[in-house]
Amino acid sequence: MLVGMESMMVSFYTVPDAVKELLHRIMDFHLGIARHYLNIGVEMVGMSDDLGTQRGLLLSPRTIAEFLVPEYRRLFDLYKEHRVLINFHSCGHISPLLETFIDLGVDILNPIQATANDLDALRTQTQGRLALQGGVSSATVVAGPVEAIRAEVAERLWQLGQDGGYFCGPDQGMPWPQAHVQALHDAVDDLGRYPLGPPENRHRSGSA
Repeated sequence: MLVGMESMMVSFYTVPDAVKELLHRIMDFHLGIARHYLNIGVEMVGMSDDLGTQRGLLLSPRTIAEFLVPEYRRLFDLYKEHRVLINFHSCGHISPLLETFIDLGVDILNPIQATANDLDALRTQTQGRLALQGGVSSATVVAGPVEAIRAEVAERLWQLGQDGGYFCGPDQGMPWPQAHVQALHDAVDDLGRYPLGPPENRHRSGSA
């Protein structure tokens, strides 16, 4: 946002040292904000960097590891030292970065877009290591109908929440129709109780 997307993408290769200094100074600012949060006793923080497109990462894994991860670690380590939970938002296809997020100490990852990730593989890799939030297609919540929203909530709860560690919700923020938002909330409230059952059983029991 400071230098423009195209300029930044080029600068990773043409002036890498300048990019590293820029990112370091930006993180210095964020560390100052973090210390204020710690002083007032926050228990969880939400941060975001959209690192994925629908099909892959915006930056190569090497670029992310070289330029971004060292600065993330400065901030995340500070929070982890004070036992603050980290909820990290990154849109798009982020499966290649799961181990990086876990290594950095991320506690909750959102929005885990179903259209951009293999959610079964994602859950297998992260179960017991990283909580997930989101997963319900925003397109379904926008378009409806209510029955489709309920069916997808049932599917995601079973797919991602059988062994815990899942906060069911939409995979994006949109100007939802209010009736569809209510349908999602009602479905989570009705179906999101243990022990969970397969989607077919949950849907039938909820409709009975």
